[in-house]
Amino acid sequence: MFMEMLNIYRIKLNFQIVFLFFLLNFGNLFSQSFSVNYQCFYDSAFPKVIPAVLKYSNGVSLFEEKLGEAKDWKESKDDIFAQLGFTNGAVVQVGATDVISLFIQRDFNTQKILFTDYVGSKIYEITDFWIPIQWQITQESKVISNYTCFKAKTVFRGLVWEVWFTSEIPVSIGPWKLYGLPGLILEATSENKKYSYIVTEINFKSDDIIIFTSDKYKKINIKEMVENRKSIRHSINSHLDRGESSIDLSNLIETMEPKYEWEE
Repeated sequence: MFMEMLNIYRIKLNFQIVFLFFLLNFGNLFSQSFSVNYQCFYDSAFPKVIPAVLKYSNGVSLFEEKLGEAKDWKESKDDIFAQLGFTNGAVVQVGATDVISLFIQRDFNTQKILFTDYVGSKIYEITDFWIPIQWQITQESKVISNYTCFKAKTVFRGLVWEVWFTSEIPVSIGPWKLYGLPGLILEATSENKKYSYIVTEINFKSDDIIIFTSDKYKKINIKEMVENRKSIRHSINSHLDRGESSIDLSNLIETMEPKYEWEE
């Protein structure tokens, strides 16, 4: 019992030290600019490895997945979208030099988050809710890219995540929509092992200004995105019920956000 209480005390003390370090250094680094390169591993309906870059400047982060550079598809899984006649959402070429990327922008100054994603065969600009993520920080540590990192866990929109973050870069951002720790997230893996992010390079810059603007995408909010996807799925299922297709759609509904907060 004594050792258990001692371990709990150590965990709390480590968290307090890390959080204090974060408060003391956040203001200094908040005005700096840097970028972080990741490899994104997605073992879902369309298994792929996608390079991504996370940029930060003046309280704004921008996460870009470079879909045009996706690699290592697994031939064992069917290309369901192609069979249905939809555009494949993982590797899309529009013209000889036009490479599509998906973005997630988080503005800490205004507490606004928007992202681009596919709904059916079209890309939309989607406004999301600013949701505080509750983390459980452990005393377990390891070194990643010469930075001492601590392990933390959370549940975000129905999916359990385990991440490694470093307080040596005290900015509360990470890959995808993960954020809220007293330091940069360098690695993240979902508990079901389907989604992983691994840092490959960190570059500090002073002249990188983040601006995401696009007039070519229709703007919707995340609830509209969810409802539109449900409608598409219902339409597909209706065709299947009439015997118009024999496509297995069991993997099509895999998602990184299986349960939204308004569905609680």
